[in-house]
Amino acid sequence: MTKNSAEFNASEIAAKLKALDERVSRLEGNSVGVPVHSAEIIEPNEVTQDKSQPKNLEIHIGEYWFASVGILVLVLAFMFMLSLPWPGLHPVIPSLVGFMVCAAMVYSANRLRLSYKFICLQLWAAVYFLSYDSILRLFHFSELTLFTPGLLEYATLILLSTTWIYLAHQKRSAYLMGFSLTLLVVTALIIDLPLLTLGLNALTALLIVFTSRRLNSPALYGYGALMVYTVHLIWVLGNPIMTGGIQIYPNPFWYFFFILVYVSILSLHIMIPSEGKSTQQNVIMNALLNGMPAFLLFNVFYLLSGLANPLFSKLLFFIVFMGLALVFWKRLSINFSMVLFTLFAHGTISIGFMQSIAPPTLFVILIWQSLFVLANALWFRSQFIVISNFMLYILLFLAYSVSSGFAGIISVSFGFVALLSARLIRAFEEHFSKASDTLINLYLGIAFVSLPFALWKALPSEWVTFAWLGVTVLYYILGVLLSSRRYRWMGHWTLFASVIYVVLIATMGLAAIYRILTFFALGVVLLTVSTIYTRIRKRSNLQSETAVLQED
Repeated sequence: MTKNSAEFNASEIAAKLKALDERVSRLEGNSVGVPVHSAEIIEPNEVTQDKSQPKNLEIHIGEYWFASVGILVLVLAFMFMLSLPWPGLHPVIPSLVGFMVCAAMVYSANRLRLSYKFICLQLWAAVYFLSYDSILRLFHFSELTLFTPGLLEYATLILLSTTWIYLAHQKRSAYLMGFSLTLLVVTALIIDLPLLTLGLNALTALLIVFTSRRLNSPALYGYGALMVYTVHLIWVLGNPIMTGGIQIYPNPFWYFFFILVYVSILSLHIMIPSEGKSTQQNVIMNALLNGMPAFLLFNVFYLLSGLANPLFSKLLFFIVFMGLALVFWKRLSINFSMVLFTLFAHGTISIGFMQSIAPPTLFVILIWQSLFVLANALWFRSQFIVISNFMLYILLFLAYSVSSGFAGIISVSFGFVALLSARLIRAFEEHFSKASDTLINLYLGIAFVSLPFALWKALPSEWVTFAWLGVTVLYYILGVLLSSRRYRWMGHWTLFASVIYVVLIATMGLAAIYRILTFFALGVVLLTVSTIYTRIRKRSNLQSETAVLQED
């Protein structure tokens, strides 16, 4: 009995040892031979929890939040330590201490990469910053430094930053890539030379597009885009990080030129073919985090620069943004980036007109621009731009109506633009909803009111009736050519208004010759219209009778 029990225990122990050996072999197979730099690094947003356990905020805070804050506190402590003067010691000692701390963190990260992946990730981020700060300590933070700031410092910092970018890419970690790209733009600010600083910032934008696509990280793209424009803003303000004061950069050419470079490079993010559901998200991020900062920086600081003639640079901005909008439209059809880039392009041109031309002439120019915007929107088949343009047209019309000035006969532009806008919408109405019919009626209503008013305001009283009769004839011709009852009714009401004007006003203050000519012209138009409608009625009756006879 005892012997059988011993044999059973021995076989059971052997089975357990065999199972343990197989488990250890599987673990070794998953970890041995994998270089540290190519091992997959877990991202903060990729942390997985055991689904069999309920979500526990307490455990999450204790495990992840405290780890991040703890590493951050340690990094700040070491950075403060490196920034001290360290009197009596060789200038290289502080940097050596920093490098030794980095080596210890790398060793710890390698040891913890399987058991504590999140802490390992944070340690690598700390290594990036501490190594960068240790290099800076060789050139700054003390009266006695090992090297003089200059070309050697710039080359070393660029080399270190690009090395960390490469390692972050090898680890396929968007989290570490964000830190690496941050170090590169900080290097650009430290260099503080216009072409080198802005050129390095543009290179960073290109790296953001490439790495965010390779790592499939929209968050990296959003962070990087805002970072690029933030660095540009800091530089335009005089780079207070290096100079200690705020002063608008005196040469605006590079400032405006590189904004267009950034927006073109970052827009490649949605031009590159993509698969999956992230396309729409990328389009929205490109519009809000790339196009909008570029639009705001370009126009706000153009106002601050005080340049006398802004139209050339505004036109360049318009060409770039409209070109990008066209590419977005061809690449992705109607999309959010295309709509916003189109609005930003036309908005910038409008701001340029506002800076260069005084009202009320400004309103007339802007109203003709609205026709161009409408044609652009109809070409892109964007109902949103069409409606936005109509709202802008209404605002301009109201602003012009209440303004103290008057632009003269060219004020009829409001009416003619309304007529042309209605006709354009009618030509493309099959691409839009029933709202197009409402917009046509509103445009024609504005034309019906604004044309007689502008002519009455701009012309001598003896010529007002002739001008209104000319508008009446125009409406009738359009009604015949376009087979539209709208225009014919507009002709009727304008003719009624002409009769009332002649009876109540023209007969009281006109000279005899103008009074005779006015009555003569009005009578001719009335009789002509009556004759035409009589012929139309007879033709209609004849056709009806012919149809009845054919049926019989």
